Amino acid sequence: MKTVVLAFAFALGPCAATLAADYTVATYDVSGMTVSEISASIKNAGPDGYAGSTDLEPPSYTFDFADKGGKCATQNAKITSYEIVVKMPNWTDEGSASSCVVNSYKKMRSALLQHEERHVKLFTDAKPALLSSISGVNLPGACTAETISKLEEAANKAFKAKQASVQKQNDDFDAKTKNGVTDKPPVVLDNCP
Repeated sequence: MKTVVLAFAFALGPCAATLAADYTVATYDVSGMTVSEISASIKNAGPDGYAGSTDLEPPSYTFDFADKGGKCATQNAKITSYEIVVKMPNWTDEGSASSCVVNSYKKMRSALLQHEERHVKLFTDAKPALLSSISGVNLPGACTAETISKLEEAANKAFKAKQASVQKQNDDFDAKTKNGVTDKPPVVLDNCP
């Protein structure tokens, strides 16, 4: 049996969609009556030419400042927005294609969703560490306007460093699974006779 490999991407960036349980699902339309036509449509319309992607919208967070033992420190840190978006293909010609092509597409899309949900788990598991990165950041001295400004910079830098670590975890996951190709089940479209 011949297969067509469909890769996907992980990215941090904006994406409009509708809300699902732990993440938001956004779709893009693909068309075609054969596996190769669907594959070409995915490469043309998919996120950066891939079948799917998982994006973390830029998180928002807040914290207060307090004088603590001769230091100005963050306290009451909260992540106020943490939206994970999974982008998936929506095949518009399903009702007109052969059962072999329909089954191949459904199998690939199911495998793709399973793979993307593993990215969602990586993001979800990282949220406490992201919050921790901005909790308890401190600088010597009282909480003056200048110290608070420097403290905000330090907290933002710590948050971005942790975000980069989360990105690397997702990139490493994609490298390990060869963008879903070595996943069980693999993210591939099986060719049809």
